Amino acid sequence: MKKILSILILSTFIFAGCVGIGRKYVDPIPVNPIPPKEASTSKEYFKLESPAVNSEISSPLAISGQAQGPMFFEGSFPGSIEDANGKVLGIAIVQADTNWMTEEMVSFKATITFKKSTTKTGFIVLKNDNPSGLPENEHSVKFPISFK
Repeated sequence: MKKILSILILSTFIFAGCVGIGRKYVDPIPVNPIPPKEASTSKEYFKLESPAVNSEISSPLAISGQAQGPMFFEGSFPGSIEDANGKVLGIAIVQADTNWMTEEMVSFKATITFKKSTTKTGFIVLKNDNPSGLPENEHSVKFPISFK
């Protein structure tokens, strides 16, 4: 009898917890755990120092610049070369040169090897590493370039 009563009480608590005791369930609001300091657009998250914007590039391409610390995950984020049509020609992992666990700007570098483009222009694309996969946490910027 005690066993049946215990199971009945436990089942009631489980059911009440699932139903929420008459309360409406509300999804938690997603929060960016480390918002970039004083940045309001993706262009403010990344600064490309080399090559210069609108310069002619060839493969392999060495890039360097700075990004806000929260753009990195485990010291890296993805970088790519796209043609004018958005076709990805090459991808590389961009690495932090210094401590990336800060909200300040952090130096980075990478070498991107890419295929020959069928268009004359394209972009260097820098994108934060977003392990959450949530679109509201994504930040990217395209720097215009031309191909040799």
